[in-house]
Amino acid sequence: MKKIVLLAFILMAFMAVSCEDFSLFEKDTLEVDKDSLTFRATEQRLSFHITTNGAWRIVENPQPERMFYTISPDYGDGDAWVMVTVYENGTPKNRSQEFLIKSAKDSKKLVITQVAPLPTINSNSVCSIYGFGGGDPVSTVPANGGIVLIAGRHIGMATIQCDLEDISYETNSSNYEYHYFKALIPSCPTAEGRTIGFILTLTTESGELTQPYFIEQDGRNE
Repeated sequence: MKKIVLLAFILMAFMAVSCEDFSLFEKDTLEVDKDSLTFRATEQRLSFHITTNGAWRIVENPQPERMFYTISPDYGDGDAWVMVTVYENGTPKNRSQEFLIKSAKDSKKLVITQVAPLPTINSNSVCSIYGFGGGDPVSTVPANGGIVLIAGRHIGMATIQCDLEDISYETNSSNYEYHYFKALIPSCPTAEGRTIGFILTLTTESGELTQPYFIEQDGRNE
């Protein structure tokens, strides 16, 4: 008889527990529909979706030195769409950042990557030729030599080389946005004159571009 009474009491207590009370025993869930996002070099927006039955927040991992993106929202409660905006890439390199989407009992990793722009040369890139005395640009280098300036705006890390061993260089600027190379040309070794070729190379992590420049040097008087 006592056993029957005890079982009836347990059954009544069990039935008294509502469905809402059972939610206390539900497992914390967190799902993210993507683990990576890849962006083009120009400004772009992409989104991902979070599915969860609780609160969540987004944490940079590690903390970035320079922000090239925004995330909205970066915290919430329950399911949500999250928008990631990256700004135009002003570097010759790919950029990336890792995030952790964290709930009370779980976390998911998301990595965003933005590619570097393709190397380009602006239309105002020029090959300007100056004699030792300076002044206005000239169309050729005189037989006794001169200074060649190759300058312009570009996208990419700039390097330059010449196909002649007697040409030396001074680099005033070869940064990401502007190149300014000065080549010192000695006296022409021949009476016939010569053609001097330069190759400007621009490089980013998305590719490489080369641009030739050709300059004539007068022959020396015998």
